[in-house]
Amino acid sequence: MKKLLSTALFILVAMISSAQTAPTQKLTDTQRDSLLVSLGEEVHALREGLVGLRDEVGRYKVYRTENIYNNLKLDTATGRVSALQIGIDNDNSRFEYSVCDAVEEDENWKIIGRFELYPTGNRYNFVLLDTIFGRAWQVQWSTDNNCGRWRIW
Repeated sequence: MKKLLSTALFILVAMISSAQTAPTQKLTDTQRDSLLVSLGEEVHALREGLVGLRDEVGRYKVYRTENIYNNLKLDTATGRVSALQIGIDNDNSRFEYSVCDAVEEDENWKIIGRFELYPTGNRYNFVLLDTIFGRAWQVQWSTDNNCGRWRIW
């Protein structure tokens, strides 16, 4: 803590000592108000841009399974899980398919980071956790088409 404080103090002193002094002119009230309005608009535009970006970044996560050709993709805002199958032979062996539909359909409650997947001791089972309300579902996946692929209970 002392090191951080001394570093910050050193930087502040260096900035003050190296700053050039310029003749100061007093702003009129109109100039000051105009500058404040302009700065306020810029800050508002910057904030809106960041809010829009925050709502999109980090929405999806990929989880490994014990099967080297299959991964799970989670939409952390809705709880929707899909499987990503990879392959090296041809394009037909690489595809994505739905495991379970979205748990949350209400737009007002679609919050990035709300849902998480946790592996269990069984390679085909994961726990889907709602990190806001604490609800949990068992997600079971399979590569066998007859098994129903994914179930959520």
